[in-house]
Amino acid sequence: MSAQRPGSGSPREYRFPRSVEHLTANGLRIIVLPMPARPLASVQLLLPGGAALETASNSGLTAALARLLTEGGERHDADQLVEASELLGAKIGAEAGWESVVIGASLPASRLAGILDLVAEIALAPRVPEREVDRQGAATRGDRAVAGEPTCTRQ
Repeated sequence: MSAQRPGSGSPREYRFPRSVEHLTANGLRIIVLPMPARPLASVQLLLPGGAALETASNSGLTAALARLLTEGGERHDADQLVEASELLGAKIGAEAGWESVVIGASLPASRLAGILDLVAEIALAPRVPEREVDRQGAATRGDRAVAGEPTCTRQ
């Protein structure tokens, strides 16, 4: 005896929330999509740049930078950053894209202010330990060597 899948239902209408935009005095563009029925907030800071600006000699630099951003900032080292974000019910992270580096987190909306401070800290004053720079550089060079691409060394 085999079970049969149910047929598809009728599509439900969905209305996307109207966005609210604000430009701060220092030029930061903030876009908010209010969803009062959802107690969660998602924050993303998009930093211009990205892999599209890399050359053959610095290929992989954007991804390495994104990995290094989560090593902390001027007030929190990597472990303290994780602990501070977890106390807010969030997981903070950074990722590299083709046109930008994104620092982001999702958390209960009631704790939004705390995560904004952490995102600002690692965006404006990242802690980039020399040992991690060397480790990321070695990993990037190793990836290129495996792919048969030219490698670059730190100046």
